[in-house]
Amino acid sequence: MKYLVFIILLGSYLFKSDYLSNSIWTCKISQHASDTLRFKPNQQVDDYDCEIPYTFHGSYLVRKDIVIITAKDDSHSEDNGKVSYYRQTFKINKNILYPLFNESLIHNKWVKSTMQMEPGYIFKRIK
Repeated sequence: MKYLVFIILLGSYLFKSDYLSNSIWTCKISQHASDTLRFKPNQQVDDYDCEIPYTFHGSYLVRKDIVIITAKDDSHSEDNGKVSYYRQTFKINKNILYPLFNESLIHNKWVKSTMQMEPGYIFKRIK
């Protein structure tokens, strides 16, 4: 019986991870612009910000109905090559990602950012 429970839990975990692999999600920013998340195999993700425009490269982790995206921010050339890291946490419900909170890596610790995602910053699966 213990093995059956383990197999069911493992299968559920693998399903959740594979559910995002090779999928594309968008968040409409304006009539002609959208941010895009492209989830790739091996828990890699491309996070396109249409306002900059720039694609951040990172990784993702799925825990039950939570998706955590961790990426490197090297988009600001005015910072003389300074690199920072951020983490975005979403709640997944079927084909929608709802924003929960942002964090920044400061002195090797994750700290909630002062600038949080707007409640309407919702990504919908398109592929």
